[in-house]
Amino acid sequence: MKQALKNIHYTQMQFDAEFPNDDACLERIKEMRFPGGIANCEKCEQHRKHYRVRGRTAYACDHCGNHIYPLAGTIFEKSTTSLRVWFRTMYLIGPTGSGISVKEVQRQTNVTYKTAWRMTTRIRALLRQI
Repeated sequence: MKQALKNIHYTQMQFDAEFPNDDACLERIKEMRFPGGIANCEKCEQHRKHYRVRGRTAYACDHCGNHIYPLAGTIFEKSTTSLRVWFRTMYLIGPTGSGISVKEVQRQTNVTYKTAWRMTTRIRALLRQI
């Protein structure tokens, strides 16, 4: 039982090690949406492996080069805020549910109040759907 309880706590150090940059966050989203990087290519009309396109939040089909965008249709789509800041905000909201204030998110993530408000509003809306 004690072993199970140890795995419940997720420390800031563990977060930093797992998500050191935006690329790690994007890779996690890609793996959740397209496990193993395999997705249905609309151009080839087959399940194909996709590889990261340098400098973009896209992955290209290994056969024809058609792009897929893991952020499309998510709360991260068209956001100029760093994915790591989004993940950090989710990390802060996660244990408390909706109990953390926007002002505290602003302080912890070093973003403007408007950005903190927008992120927390979107995350809380998703949590209500669960």
